[in-house]
Amino acid sequence: MTSRWMALLLMTRLLAASVAVVLLAVHRVTAHDPVLIVATVAFTAASLVAFRSAPRLQLAPVAWLVDALAVLALVAASEDWRSPFYVLMLTALILPATGLPFRRALVWGVAFTLAYLGVAVYTELDANTLESTIRLETIATHLMVPLVVVLALAYAAEVLEPLRAERTRGERFAVERERQRIAWELHDSASSACTQRISSSAICTAASRSPGRARRPRPRRTARRGRRHGHERRRAAHAARGPRGRAPARRTRHRACAGEQSPRRSPASTGS
Repeated sequence: MTSRWMALLLMTRLLAASVAVVLLAVHRVTAHDPVLIVATVAFTAASLVAFRSAPRLQLAPVAWLVDALAVLALVAASEDWRSPFYVLMLTALILPATGLPFRRALVWGVAFTLAYLGVAVYTELDANTLESTIRLETIATHLMVPLVVVLALAYAAEVLEPLRAERTRGERFAVERERQRIAWELHDSASSACTQRISSSAICTAASRSPGRARRPRPRRTARRGRRHGHERRRAAHAARGPRGRAPARRTRHRACAGEQSPRRSPASTGS
């Protein structure tokens, strides 16, 4: 915000200095108008260069005081409180009114107005001047303008300060959100890459531990081998049985049982 107030000072001071130089060149104010013109140009250039090149001077009360004394000296050198340097004098209130808190800025404006009143009394303001209604209104207006300028600038600075703080907070929040978004994207990409690497390494490890599983037999060969093994089992079972389809062991056992039963039946048959 200080840069914008500096831009306002730059524009208004250049305009006011140009008007003062033109008035001094067109209308004779004093006997040393050429000297005032040179002093005006030198003061305007030096003050703007100093405030522009050293930003810390824009917030330095000592720099404000020197600037105010310089413009008041130009008003006093013009030998009239209705001076061509009056508008140039008002530009010295921009930085103090916007750089100080509201109450302190008002105090600064009152002190500046009293200083201007002292310069007016030093030049030609006297009791006879105050007796004229027109001159009285003119001096009152000239004394009120600095206060109005300070009041307007100080109020504007106080109103714009919360807006500036809110905008700064919003910019910081936007930057923080962008950082979080980038961090999450990097984290997700790194996690997916790690997962892919772990999966590929696990597959390679399993394949190296069981190489037989890596090459599976074809389905047709498996079916043929199964049918062949089935035929071989049936042939072995058929060979183990006899020519009538019974096993030799069962047939021998049946004969042994018949031989044991025949001697028991022989006495009964002989008795009959």
